[in-house]
Amino acid sequence: MSTPQLYWLGLDGQENVLPLVASEILIGRKGDADVVLNNQHVSRHHAKLVKTSDGYSLQDLGSTHGTFINESRVEAQVLKHGDKISLGKDRIDLHYFIGEAKPA
Repeated sequence: MSTPQLYWLGLDGQENVLPLVASEILIGRKGDADVVLNNQHVSRHHAKLVKTSDGYSLQDLGSTHGTFINESRVEAQVLKHGDKISLGKDRIDLHYFIGEAKPA
């Protein structure tokens, strides 16, 4: 199976790609997160990705402004290739891919 990846554009417009290999990946605004998103509507510890036998699942960590997959608010959900993860009121978008693909 190909390595899952997380893809997003930074505030500066720079493309970011994170190969997912750890058993847990913390996403949030605080500096100790694995994916740091500097946005006031992203909680300090907003969500985490958890490795499963089938790939990764996304879990909201009680965030103030919510975690969304493909525009639906979720508490926890298994990710599929091409899923769009949106965080917070400003909907910071991350994309989950298996293999080398990224959004067009």
